[in-house]
Amino acid sequence: MNSKGLRAVAVGLTLLSIAGCVTVIRPPADPEDPVPVLVIDYGYHSSLLLPSPDGGSVEYAYGDWDWFALNRDEWYHTCPTLCCPNPGALGRRRLAVPPTRSAAGGVLPCHEMHELRVARPKVDLLLKRLDESFLRYIETRVDNPLMHLEFVHHEVDYCFLVNCNHLVARWLRELDCGLGGSACFSRFRVEPP
Repeated sequence: MNSKGLRAVAVGLTLLSIAGCVTVIRPPADPEDPVPVLVIDYGYHSSLLLPSPDGGSVEYAYGDWDWFALNRDEWYHTCPTLCCPNPGALGRRRLAVPPTRSAAGGVLPCHEMHELRVARPKVDLLLKRLDESFLRYIETRVDNPLMHLEFVHHEVDYCFLVNCNHLVARWLRELDCGLGGSACFSRFRVEPP
């Protein structure tokens, strides 16, 4: 086997070993004015469901603009989407239910949900920042009925090394959650604080 073949095998084994990794989430031990948030795992994609001031919730998601916002997900888009930096998309959906597993379970067709309790002031700051980011690019807004989200451009480019799971991990850190693992894939496990 030549050096290119050995490199391909090494990359493949590395990706397989990473695929088995789980991102461990440790919520804060004693959050101020605790409120629930949900980490949503769609099996291939993750998002965050935050409480909104009206008693409902807001789901925020991140992905590749062409693939996620415009549904250009044909097989021949896979390699360029994962391997090259592409314009990012910030998705948003408002729900009339609170961000709890019992309330959102019947509304979101997801693979798994992880409910956490975090500090309300931290949630308010994150929600304000995400709303501001969404409004900053509102002129790029598109509705995606297939994803049930509205999308705008995002300032962070998308690729395999900066994907939806990485952004969810960043948002969780802003909520004072500890994280362990690669956050490359939407495999999460919640451990006690």
